[in-house]
Amino acid sequence: GKAVYANAAFMTMFGGDIRNPLEAMRRQLADNPEALREIATLQALAAEGTPGHAEIQIPDPSGRREWRSIEASPLSGFPHYVVLRIEDTTTRREMEQIIREEQEKLVDFLENAPIGFYSVDGDGRFIFANHTLAKWLGTTPEAILSGRKKLLDFIDTDTDNADFPYDPFGGDGTQRSGEVTLCGAHGRTLQAHISQSVVPSELGGLRTRSVVRDLTPEREMAAALERSELQFKRLFEDAPVGIALLDLDGKINQSNRAFQRQFTTRAGGAVRGKELASLVSNEGRSELIACVNQVAAGERRDAPFDVTPAG
Repeated sequence: GKAVYANAAFMTMFGGDIRNPLEAMRRQLADNPEALREIATLQALAAEGTPGHAEIQIPDPSGRREWRSIEASPLSGFPHYVVLRIEDTTTRREMEQIIREEQEKLVDFLENAPIGFYSVDGDGRFIFANHTLAKWLGTTPEAILSGRKKLLDFIDTDTDNADFPYDPFGGDGTQRSGEVTLCGAHGRTLQAHISQSVVPSELGGLRTRSVVRDLTPEREMAAALERSELQFKRLFEDAPVGIALLDLDGKINQSNRAFQRQFTTRAGGAVRGKELASLVSNEGRSELIACVNQVAAGERRDAPFDVTPAG
């Protein structure tokens, strides 16, 4: 249990008196009895001819967690002598922690992104499927990967395509992207856009890298937008007050029926393309022009004013 020799790196790591290096290490580990027990166990095993390894944590006044890797080995040719090889593994541990956190972020992104991801082999069996795709299909990634179902079991198609079971488009595997109908649990179907590439597999054969986008929200949004535009158009056309849209020159681009009824019969002919100011009498024309210029410049004018239609 006595130290015969300690190199400079040991003393830099633990400090203390070079004549008693083990005591210096024990002092630094005084607040970590578990680490002391591990070192004693390693020494005892090595003294009996059995090498061992352990990682211990070193207290740091700054609050940083420091780690040491300790290997205890019997010294060949010298019975009952033990070599302790101690390495500072703090940086490696920190890097491993960073890598683990980044991997967890990547896994979380792939699993829960609003995009479906999957990969199948040349037989159409799933190698990977994320939670988003599984949720769309009303199942779980574990059930998809169990091998009971293949890719084409989830595709609504009349063709078997036994020659290319990894192709969701029913072709020869060369099509890169397209729309398909996916069939999920309980008869649910959804329109999806799949983009995929076929690459060689590390284990031989091939596999796909496939990205699935659910088109249902986009289709629903487009339908809602169309309904909204239709309702606005009806409101615009059938409003009980006259409405006109002007360009920056004060010319009429669009107007509703009520506006046309008020001005067409008086001004004569269609109002589209005419300057609004030309449709009113001279008395209110200057104020109208000033108002249009003010609004065109980005200013707001709330107060209404009266004009008399020309003619």
